[in-house]
Amino acid sequence: MATLLIIVSILIQHTNALTYTLDPAEERCLFETLDKPSKLSLKYQVIKGGFLDIDLVVFDPDGEILHQQERESEGKFSINADKKGTYKFCFSNKISTLTPKTVSFHISIGDFVDTNIAKLEHLSPVEQTIQKLSEGLSHIQNEQQEFRAREATHRNICEATNERVTYYNLFSIFLLVCLSGVQIYVLRMWFEVKREI
Repeated sequence: MATLLIIVSILIQHTNALTYTLDPAEERCLFETLDKPSKLSLKYQVIKGGFLDIDLVVFDPDGEILHQQERESEGKFSINADKKGTYKFCFSNKISTLTPKTVSFHISIGDFVDTNIAKLEHLSPVEQTIQKLSEGLSHIQNEQQEFRAREATHRNICEATNERVTYYNLFSIFLLVCLSGVQIYVLRMWFEVKREI
């Protein structure tokens, strides 16, 4: 029973995945409170808007900057958070004055193995297999979220391209109709007989 409790505590992982739209010149901060030391990871990607770039600053519970990136379209950040308290993640779109940007991000808490709980040699082969499967599953989930964010980025690019092609085709049709009308008018003027009174 104790080994089952150890494995369950190892396998538990808390995950938050969100998509948010930042207005021009806006800064939005998110907070994550940790009650015990654990691994803290953040992955983000700008999926829509402008040059697909954004600023990120991560603060620890004492207000010190842990990580900072400027004008990046995607990024990863991971630490073993030893301090208990509230961690702050601030996304900033202050570099853009006109374009809102959509950010997809994933915050995961867990995977921090306390050396006092159990060591790998203390686990049975079945427990070791379960732990390896858990790590593999976590890795697959992270990759799926990255692929979803990339798919959303590419979908937005394709939709924008399709919209431009549609407008270009409508403009071409309008231009052809106008030119056809001008040609018909000119041809009618050449073949029209003028009578003088």
